[in-house]
Amino acid sequence: TIPNLQVVPASEIHDRDIDTVEKARAEFGATLVLGGTFQFFGDQVPISYALIDPTNRRELRAGSKQFAAADPFTAQDAAIRDVVALLELELTPPAHETLRMFGTSHPQAYFLYTEGRGALRNFHEKENIELAINLFMQATELDPAYAAAHAGLGQGYWRKFSFTKEKGWLEQAEVACEKAVSIDRQLSQAYTCLGLVNQSAGEYERAEEEFN
Repeated sequence: TIPNLQVVPASEIHDRDIDTVEKARAEFGATLVLGGTFQFFGDQVPISYALIDPTNRRELRAGSKQFAAADPFTAQDAAIRDVVALLELELTPPAHETLRMFGTSHPQAYFLYTEGRGALRNFHEKENIELAINLFMQATELDPAYAAAHAGLGQGYWRKFSFTKEKGWLEQAEVACEKAVSIDRQLSQAYTCLGLVNQSAGEYERAEEEFN
């Protein structure tokens, strides 16, 4: 079972420039902070993570792993399982199955997607939006059935529309978002994408349905 655990989305942490445990506690009232680092050393990627009590900065538990850079799936799967152990959570079989779902079996498409998500977080700079769109497009070309990459592409187009106000970008965003939904009807990111598009088009009732 999973206790009443509320997790602050990484996007909010980034947008509010939360880079210390003190800020996490002050801004969000965090009672636990999970910190981590990873670096590339040739073809190896060392990953370390720690669970910290923000009231006194005490490290409660920690872990580390090293993986081959060419195998991101094994790295992420193992890191997630370590974090679950750090939090002392007991997952149901369906939750365990969810942890194994990356949306693609193509490592390079996965790398491109994660780089695209990183670029899109810095959407205040137009060149980052262009970079994100390009990365998501490459990911969908490598794996046309990668729903999350199509949803990311839709959000990239939506961000470009927000900058330019050119309706064509909103139309392309809708196509990409609908493609994501058609591939994976359980992907929340795809519906969020459609909600943003409908909201910008003034279709507020449809947007509300998609967000729901």
